[in-house]
Amino acid sequence: MRRILPWAGAVVIVLAAAFGYAHLRTDTYLGRWFSWRASDVGDMLRFPGLRVVASSEPRTLPDRAPITPLTEMQVEASVDGASRHLRLRDLLATTRSTAFVVLAGGAVAAEWYAAGAAPTVRAQPVTSFSVAKSVTALLVAAAIQDGSLSSLDDPVTRYLPYLAHADPGYEVVTLRHLLDMTSGVRFRDHDLPWGDKARVYYEPHLRELVSHLPLTSRPGSQFAYNSYNPVLLGLVLEAATGENVTDYFQRSLWEAIGAEYDATWSVSSTGETLPKMESGLNASPLDFARLGLLLLNDGVAYGRRVLPARWVDDVLTPDAKRVVEPEADLHYQQGWWVYAPVGGRQHAVAGQGHLGQYVFVYPELDVVVARFGSAIGGVGSWRAVFDQVACEAATLASLAPACG
Repeated sequence: MRRILPWAGAVVIVLAAAFGYAHLRTDTYLGRWFSWRASDVGDMLRFPGLRVVASSEPRTLPDRAPITPLTEMQVEASVDGASRHLRLRDLLATTRSTAFVVLAGGAVAAEWYAAGAAPTVRAQPVTSFSVAKSVTALLVAAAIQDGSLSSLDDPVTRYLPYLAHADPGYEVVTLRHLLDMTSGVRFRDHDLPWGDKARVYYEPHLRELVSHLPLTSRPGSQFAYNSYNPVLLGLVLEAATGENVTDYFQRSLWEAIGAEYDATWSVSSTGETLPKMESGLNASPLDFARLGLLLLNDGVAYGRRVLPARWVDDVLTPDAKRVVEPEADLHYQQGWWVYAPVGGRQHAVAGQGHLGQYVFVYPELDVVVARFGSAIGGVGSWRAVFDQVACEAATLASLAPACG
């Protein structure tokens, strides 16, 4: 015991010194890990960002809100483990929600903002966290549509040949593997400093980091949610389009959907041009919801085909081979979570992010529900809430018969 104590003391001193030094250096990975610790929505103010300008032809969505606001409807929700019946606006106000938008038939059916009433706060950005992964997938699909990428079955080394030096196995990793989270790229899924979950988020030199990762499983053999995959896809988009990803995003998607407001996409450090493709897209909630409309409208926006119809069909159709949670019949397809219509539940396709950022698309109901917040807020299943809201919105807009 006497021999152990001096060593333990030395370790404590070293860790304390490292903490003291790193706490002052938020331009280093450990500095960010020690100083910022748990990620939160305020990180969009910590990371530098690249500006995405609103569309040159912004499209104002029609307003078809019901006479009685949708936010007055009664919903059943599990909150802090207890089943409750309450008005939707009360649920939002008490669960650290910041914004809630519902589109039905391409029109605004409901808006709610913690910061005030629409339209005065419509332009106020919210952050995406992992909803950005689904937006990255839209970008890849757009690049397929415009011919910048030839096929999802292309090996990643066609665009990033240097990856083969990190691991020869990259020769058989395809873009489809990256989108479906079956690439086999190493990802240690925990928040400790030596884990990849924290590293991908806080690393100031993200471009260099993802260029030297080994594979730990055979590509295509198993699903493993991996935040390095969308970052690699960002590098692919750079190589294939020959332009900054945010510029391509603005030209191929933001312009096409008629986005009304400027956005930013966080980067890992000042001077970097590769966005944090796994997180950090900061935009108006209404413009996030517009991205969902692309899926509802078969990849077409205002008469222009933006996404391949075949790709959209692949995202919207639950594939039994890509089930990741069998008990919930939950799939992961092409960068989107797909909920099969079983057990009386609605068929939905979703982008989902940390702390309760959601863009839910309901293909059969022609409805998009988007919720953003600073926490999940104790809600056991936001999907259950969204199902109820989507059914009510579709019914009121005469888009679908009443559903349960």
